[in-house]
Amino acid sequence: MKVKDDYIRELNIAIGIQGMWNHKVINSIKNAGDIQFLSNVGDCETCKFRKWVYNELDNEFKSSAYYPELLKLHKDIHIAADKAAKLFLEGKKKEARNGW
Repeated sequence: MKVKDDYIRELNIAIGIQGMWNHKVINSIKNAGDIQFLSNVGDCETCKFRKWVYNELDNEFKSSAYYPELLKLHKDIHIAADKAAKLFLEGKKKEARNGW
């Protein structure tokens, strides 16, 4: 069984990975970057953070009250990114920048 410090260390790494993804979304919108990337930001199932959640968290954590909230927050990030990306791809660049 993992101890609290192990979870905290691993969660910090996973949050860093998600943070890099968020930064890539922002930069792609601001700088008219990776259009292919932006067209897929709504897919939270293939995200590295989601893979970490499924593969690295043990069943004890997955059965806790925190797990559904973690999944919801992660999905909400992708929904917000997808809205901004769609605005950008529709040519509404100012709205996309303000929305994200």
